[in-house]
Amino acid sequence: MTMPQGVLVENLQDFYEDAPCGYLSWRIEDGALLRANRTLLRWIGPWEAIKGAGRFRDLLTPPGRIMHETRHTPRLRAGGAVEAVALELACADGQRLPVLAHSQLLADGPDGGSVVRTSLFDATVYRRYEEGLVAARRRAEQAEAEARRALVAAEAAARAKTGFLAAMNHEFRTPIGIVSGFTGLLRAEAEAGGPGAARLDWLRDVEAASEHLLVLLEDATLFARLDDMARRMVVRPVALRRLVDSAMVLAAPVLQRLGIHASAPDVEGAPSLRADPALAAEALACGLREMARMAPQGAHILIENAFEGGLASIRLTCPKLEMGEAALADLRAPLAPSALLSRGLQGSGLAIAVAQRIAELHQGSLRIEAPPLGGLMLALDLPQES
Repeated sequence: MTMPQGVLVENLQDFYEDAPCGYLSWRIEDGALLRANRTLLRWIGPWEAIKGAGRFRDLLTPPGRIMHETRHTPRLRAGGAVEAVALELACADGQRLPVLAHSQLLADGPDGGSVVRTSLFDATVYRRYEEGLVAARRRAEQAEAEARRALVAAEAAARAKTGFLAAMNHEFRTPIGIVSGFTGLLRAEAEAGGPGAARLDWLRDVEAASEHLLVLLEDATLFARLDDMARRMVVRPVALRRLVDSAMVLAAPVLQRLGIHASAPDVEGAPSLRADPALAAEALACGLREMARMAPQGAHILIENAFEGGLASIRLTCPKLEMGEAALADLRAPLAPSALLSRGLQGSGLAIAVAQRIAELHQGSLRIEAPPLGGLMLALDLPQES
């Protein structure tokens, strides 16, 4: 079916006048305005006002004129066409309308000059989106700067905390050491029949309390410094025998004071581990001290090892140390608020918390189990040297 010619022409005219974009024809030689469609007139004002403006550049805001004269017109003259140039129209009501201009240069003007046909697309939504992106980027940069400042402040606070802990350790250790030393001398005299023999039990209690405070101070200081130590840890192959020997030396004062024996008969020749030697020895020593603290006097702690799945499991087993389910649950949740309130810092499992954290720093774990034959087992699982 063929449509009448008159209807087709009318529809094309309507399409031009009421298109979703603004159409504008102007001369490139002097910028004189030649024609504009109704869509553009609805945006910026009546044709009489536009025609009176004289030139295309006069329809633009100052920033739009700069873009028109530095990018729009030069690119038109050089290439005959230009796309997506960001301009800004000055509307008759004083508003500014951001647009994207697509222009084509035609050398067939009515007076022999060159005519430019420009399509103008409303870029209000695009401009808002662009401004939103810029604002989001600015917020992200501000957040990054704040995060950097917070990191610097946190590192400074960590250094201050480390210095405070070192000073506190020294200040506490000195008087406690003096109390422990003089108490030891008095106890030795009393045991030899000298003055104070009647108060020998008291002297032993004072000496034990002093040593207990020193151990607690060491555990608390170590726990507080773990994050700083983690940044400086050096993981390398470590012989199991060396690790066990170092841990036994660290735990010896507590084992001797509490009358607990420990042995490791089968660690000679065992495969090596991958760990920071000092930290891993501290973790094992913490397990030994905590188990000794809970075990009955004269108990024996056996240190064994097992290797499977790429992990070395160092197991501390004490057959005489029996614990109920509630006590095991508390031991598996060191530093729980309930334990801190009811049993204090030492009873809350501070040494276990230290060992657990060191194991996690090595991508390992600390397991606490009740073996089928009775007693208690602490297993420190660390990566095996491949």
